[in-house]
Amino acid sequence: MPTATDFKDYYNLLGVSKTATSDEIKRAYRKLARKYHPDVNPGNPEAEEKFKDINEANEVLSNPEKREKYDSFGQYWKQAEVSGTPPRGTSTYADNFDQYSNFDDFINDLLGGLGDRTRTRQTYYRTSTRQPDDGPFRSQAPAPDTEAAIALSFSEAFHGVQKRLQLDDETINVRIPAGAKPGSRIRIKGKGRSSPFSQQRGDLYLTIEVLPHPFFQFSGDNLTCEVPIRPDEAVLGAQIQVPTPEGSVTL
Repeated sequence: MPTATDFKDYYNLLGVSKTATSDEIKRAYRKLARKYHPDVNPGNPEAEEKFKDINEANEVLSNPEKREKYDSFGQYWKQAEVSGTPPRGTSTYADNFDQYSNFDDFINDLLGGLGDRTRTRQTYYRTSTRQPDDGPFRSQAPAPDTEAAIALSFSEAFHGVQKRLQLDDETINVRIPAGAKPGSRIRIKGKGRSSPFSQQRGDLYLTIEVLPHPFFQFSGDNLTCEVPIRPDEAVLGAQIQVPTPEGSVTL
């Protein structure tokens, strides 16, 4: 597991900004490579180590795909690199997981595969309908509302997602807004089942359920996670890279 002191700031090693172009990175690398090349510094282990570091920095920052992972995941970028393409899910339900799969697969790899045991790509919903009571005035009873529970992945709940639900013979497209929390309800007007008496339709109420995530947990309006650090970092303090659903941040 990488720690804060293992992290190499490739931009700092090459002396360029995080917005540097590929040409600027190439020029900075060539300049430093000439300065620290072992042939120019024979018998100098510090220069040799510096030369290795700038080569490593150039290898990552000159590769657009690796640079994107490095910018997104910070000190954990190598785990993201190893995770590669996520495995295909086995669910037959429609999902919109592709835009978040890199981050989830990265977390899963970071935790040594724990995510496979706690995550499922299957999105489901269950329904129950409140029917009006029988009685002499039942023809005037309001249309029944339909209650449903829909399960979302953590990424879907955090970022929002478009879902397609099958209610009886009708397909309903539902937009789940970003930041949906467990237990929150969404009302979809006129999408409940029809009244057998008036043929009017009630409303559909969706209750959000969020599938467990191996790294993040909801705590009221906040998200919590645990980041590993070494004892000396806890005592002396350190800058660490912390993954978030929107990319890595430095604390």
